[in-house]
Amino acid sequence: MKLLLAIVHNDDAHDAMEALVAAGHRVTRLASTGGLLGQGNTTLLCGLDESQVDAAIALISEVCQARTVDLQRGHPLFSNIRQVRLGGAVGFVVDVERFFRL
Repeated sequence: MKLLLAIVHNDDAHDAMEALVAAGHRVTRLASTGGLLGQGNTTLLCGLDESQVDAAIALISEVCQARTVDLQRGHPLFSNIRQVRLGGAVGFVVDVERFFRL
């Protein structure tokens, strides 16, 4: 068994969860924060059989697209940067030694 951890932009989280659930996967959603601008994101946890991992990643990649956004003038950390790319997804697949459901 594998654990898929997918960190996605908040704007994509709902659609990513819906796609995974529609495909028959159970998903846990955790609010998280981080990244370049410290904006909200969501971490999705999904337990999968090894044979399901690639299909689940494909579902996430269809929904979670990177986009370019304009920074507001005067952002204290990025005075010389006018645009940044946000969104997309960062994922990890790890082995699960033991799984249980109560």
